[in-house]
Amino acid sequence: EPKYIIVVDIEFGLNDNGRAIIINSLIDLMQIVKSSFIILDNDPAVISRLADYVIVIYKGEKVEEGSDVLYDHYHPYTTDLISGNIRERNIIGNGCVYSENCAFSSYKCKSNKPEEVKVGNNKVKCFLYPWET
Repeated sequence: EPKYIIVVDIEFGLNDNGRAIIINSLIDLMQIVKSSFIILDNDPAVISRLADYVIVIYKGEKVEEGSDVLYDHYHPYTTDLISGNIRERNIIGNGCVYSENCAFSSYKCKSNKPEEVKVGNNKVKCFLYPWET
């Protein structure tokens, strides 16, 4: 048994029935093998069925992670992704990687990289939470 099994983009080219068959088969497989599964997908519905821990990445940079990300999310990109409200400008800020697309962006966001802070059960890189450590 491999230590890790990587599954990429489950829904690509599949209809709803095909997607359900793949997801249910993966759930069954996860019960049988001892391998850890790494699921790389953009669909929060798929991730919610298959993942215990979520890392949200935007433009190659981690912005939020935790076991409750899909239910209690804090980074504006995670909120926009889950709500389907992405406003893409294809510009990467010098500070926060999402600062050019974020509705809450300030000068500080655009010029400084935020440190990772613990908010709730998650770790998030965002200046909206300066009081957390």
